Amino acid sequence: MKKFLLGTTAMVGASVLMAGTALASDPPKLSLSGYFKFEAWFADQDAVGTTANRGYHFENDDVEIHFKAYATADNGLKYGTKIEWDLDANNIDEAVLDFSGNWGILFLGDEDGASDLMKVGGFSALTAGGGWDGGPTAILQNPGSVNLLGPTLGFGSGIADSIGDSDDATKISYFTPSFSGFGLGISWTPDTGHSMGGAINDGASSGHVENLLEWGAEYKGTIANDFNIHVSARGLWGQPEGETDGDAAGREDIMSWGLGGKVEYQGFGLAAGYGDNGDSGINTTAKNAGRDAGIWYDVALSYKNGPYTVAGGYFHSEEDRTNTTKDEVDFFSIGGKYNVAPGLDVYAEYDYVEIDDGSGTTTAVDNDASLFMIGTQITF
Repeated sequence: MKKFLLGTTAMVGASVLMAGTALASDPPKLSLSGYFKFEAWFADQDAVGTTANRGYHFENDDVEIHFKAYATADNGLKYGTKIEWDLDANNIDEAVLDFSGNWGILFLGDEDGASDLMKVGGFSALTAGGGWDGGPTAILQNPGSVNLLGPTLGFGSGIADSIGDSDDATKISYFTPSFSGFGLGISWTPDTGHSMGGAINDGASSGHVENLLEWGAEYKGTIANDFNIHVSARGLWGQPEGETDGDAAGREDIMSWGLGGKVEYQGFGLAAGYGDNGDSGINTTAKNAGRDAGIWYDVALSYKNGPYTVAGGYFHSEEDRTNTTKDEVDFFSIGGKYNVAPGLDVYAEYDYVEIDDGSGTTTAVDNDASLFMIGTQITF
């Protein structure tokens, strides 16, 4: 009943916010934008496997077209929609209705949640290659079952994410107006595995999170007329689908959180972040043996001068497998980008990655990898 009331309250609140005379002189007008990244990756690494035998890899890292249509009603309500088509994955990445006014912003549909949209960390200072937030995993060989660069257990995706991250699952989100630079956001996702009109699988084996509540809080402002500041905190609470918290065969509730910040001054940028997944999604038997869902932290420094940008940073993640063993990943990245012309960038990146598989089994194999990438991006 509480879950039903929460969802109903959100819908009633949305109706109230948009109530009243809302005529507009013109319907929403369509605009089109997007980008295309092509990258060539080269690898020299100790581990050998099916993803890395060739030693190089070509990739369309990101190919997206964004359709947007917005208008403003006579009562000041701004309304519209955004649809993002991810061509390299051949699916609709995001599709959301957007309503805003002096009361804040309301999102209805498939869009990142508040904890993700307000996230900031070391990755925020990197160049177009993205480092650990980019595309190296296509060629990087993971010799064991190491949690490479983000959450494990099927509850999230991407780099430096939190366990339970809803990604673009269908949800309702609300963001407050900015009060002297401060803002809050909250998102409610019934099923992190459900988006668009797809089938709903809410069984214990789905690997999804249900009744996920995300929150984010941030500050954006300028100090002493020169220092641009962006800091944020975020958290996620939810339940693995079809499982009981504390059950030996089930998994613990999702409770993860993170902090981050970025400072910019006269072309320099310094950013850092931290995420803690606690025992999110860990069953009681594994938890009692010392298993956890891991932590991560990162830091990066950048400098921009005209069309040139350079950046370097470090990422570390670790998770305990037992009371005596753990997996660890260390990721060093340095890269540069040059803006050739409006909408055209070229960039390059070097990464060094150390993967320590702490499974304690005889088949555990570590990996040290040197990766080099060159790429180009067109934005329109």
